[in-house]
Amino acid sequence: FQLYHGGETPKEGERNNLTFELACVMRYVCQHDADLMMRVIPNYDRFSDEEKRTCIRSALSQEKVARPARLLKILQALNQEKSDEIVKNGSSELDVEPTWKRPWEALEPCLTPSLVAATSGVVTPMRLPVAIGLSAMVGALSDVRLMVNEHHYYLNILCYLVGEAASGKSSVNTLNELVMKELIAEERSHLQAEDQEAELLFQMQNATKLPPRTHHSHRLISGRTSLAVVEQQMKYANGKCLYFFSTEADTQNSSRGSWADYSAVLRCSYGNECYSSRHASQQSHNLYIPEVRINQLVATTHDGLLRAIHNNVEDGLATRLTIALAPDNTFMRREPVRQRSTTAQRRLEKLGHLLQLTQGELELPALQAEADRWLEKVRLATLKNDDTIRAKFRFRCAVSASRVIATWMIVRAIDFLIDHIDNKNSNPCIPIPATLSRNWRNKAESAERWLMENPDGFVQ
Repeated sequence: FQLYHGGETPKEGERNNLTFELACVMRYVCQHDADLMMRVIPNYDRFSDEEKRTCIRSALSQEKVARPARLLKILQALNQEKSDEIVKNGSSELDVEPTWKRPWEALEPCLTPSLVAATSGVVTPMRLPVAIGLSAMVGALSDVRLMVNEHHYYLNILCYLVGEAASGKSSVNTLNELVMKELIAEERSHLQAEDQEAELLFQMQNATKLPPRTHHSHRLISGRTSLAVVEQQMKYANGKCLYFFSTEADTQNSSRGSWADYSAVLRCSYGNECYSSRHASQQSHNLYIPEVRINQLVATTHDGLLRAIHNNVEDGLATRLTIALAPDNTFMRREPVRQRSTTAQRRLEKLGHLLQLTQGELELPALQAEADRWLEKVRLATLKNDDTIRAKFRFRCAVSASRVIATWMIVRAIDFLIDHIDNKNSNPCIPIPATLSRNWRNKAESAERWLMENPDGFVQ
């Protein structure tokens, strides 16, 4: 009201219109929850609850946009007011502790060598989001199942690395090239083979008998892959996990139909559920996938994230996402560009190679117990303030966090193997004996014992 109405609150005669305008903005802050908006928006000038609820329902029925211009101006005004207050009080930026600093300081002493190598090539505020993004790569390469609530699930992680423009979120691209190096090379070889086969079939188009077409396994999904192509890739993936990576997700198709269809595949992937589709055309093949496996790491802006899920808020897609927020660097000092050392790059390449050999089932009772304690803590906190949204989100939030930490534990187990190989001066690029798939679990148990000895640092 200070920005658009001279600071005057609604009076009788204009309460309906101004409350409707306020609700149109507040619906994005309140997750389109009418009950929450009823508690947040005041009853201006003895405005009745019935009339206010009517205004809120009318606002919720309006067309959704990525981010309203009025809300953006309000947030900018609040940030400017906060900056002016800091300058007025004579405080420097060193007196204000960044929001990312405390969780990173708790995690930094517990990082394994591979996690240190992964976060060494980015600016300090981006290290925690990049460490979370690494978990999506680990889950895509490994065939490990984590026991959560008496059920074994693949480490399928739908990670969104969200930040403003020029926040440094695209620095995860170099990490992806190192860890997924072998998978990218395999994809390129398959594409080259398909091009050669297509050229051969074109030359033999007048032949009486054509050779059968070879179906290659494509595990990488591009940003503009249609749902039909994704279904075909799942069919020929032989149970392996598909992987979608993009640092320019703002250009993705955001139409309601395409995202609704893609949302169904992602939701099946999160719970390792089956997926089936039937086509009316005789040229199309029916599809049945017992367990959908798709991991994704998407670097995008806040608007790109809203475009991805604003049409699927009700179907539960938002509760299945792992969102790593990049800190706002609007007023931060510029850090020098960091370069990964050659040793760090080689370690990340070894990590990507060894992760493809890991398989089996992983049980971490200490992590499960910590997740149960956190769920109870959040339940009691939400009972006090009646925060139904957080109470509903906490279940899948605990599952997603457990998967992320489990991937870090697997990385720690792989680090034991890398150090063992390096100590024996072996060539890390040669295939490791098959005992890895049987004995790597002992390494994970050693990592879990370390976790139990240091619960405060790592679990935080």
